[in-house]
Amino acid sequence: MTHYQEAIMEATGAILADVKTIEELMRLENDGCLDALSANQFSAEAKQAYDTVLWMKTPEGVAYLEQIDNEIFA
Repeated sequence: MTHYQEAIMEATGAILADVKTIEELMRLENDGCLDALSANQFSAEAKQAYDTVLWMKTPEGVAYLEQIDNEIFA
């Protein structure tokens, strides 16, 4: 586990499988670099990304992701 993943887990309480996705989402939002975030920004963004990951697992989130996949790969 990376330092970032440990910090994300500490900030969110997420399981490792979700932590990896959270890190990916955070990197997408920050042009791949998390070093420039303050501790407070990092924690806030980790929590926001975790909310997104949890939403992606809901029936609404699953349906939306399937719709996007269908539109992209149609």
